[in-house]
Amino acid sequence: MLKKITIFILCLAPWFINNIITVDYNYLNEIKTPFFTPPKLFYPIAWSIIYLLISISIYSIVTNYKFKDIPKSYKITLLI
Repeated sequence: MLKKITIFILCLAPWFINNIITVDYNYLNEIKTPFFTPPKLFYPIAWSIIYLLISISIYSIVTNYKFKDIPKSYKITLLI
């Protein structure tokens, strides 16, 4: 069980490492957006859900298949 939790955390970690790097988002306030643009609160929630789903898919592939059986194109995509 601990091994599965560790694998899942390792799958999720790269996407949360970007929170360590500080970025100046003030330019977003200067951009003129259309009226139908979702509120700014929407984006962190949506991206967190997307990152979680990507991690779940990577975790399920890694735990259900041997590393040799995973297609090379998928490995390259994950690396990028």
